[in-house]
Amino acid sequence: MLALHHYGHRAATAAAVIGVLQSGVAGLVSPFVGLLGGDQVAMMCVMLAAAALTLLVLATGTEKREAEQVQAQGPDQRS
Repeated sequence: MLALHHYGHRAATAAAVIGVLQSGVAGLVSPFVGLLGGDQVAMMCVMLAAAALTLLVLATGTEKREAEQVQAQGPDQRS
């Protein structure tokens, strides 16, 4: 699992946090399906919005992490 890649020494705790976050986000987001009508189209819209938000967060976090890794490398190690 990619989410646990950097936390192998704390895999059980990391897995528990991921599970709590998944359940919590599902509980917070599910009412939006009802507000939008409660049908398949509402579910699809909420899922697409969640996926778009996830990609945005991933892209933002990845750029920052890659920039930090490049800065951590010495000038002779950059490719």
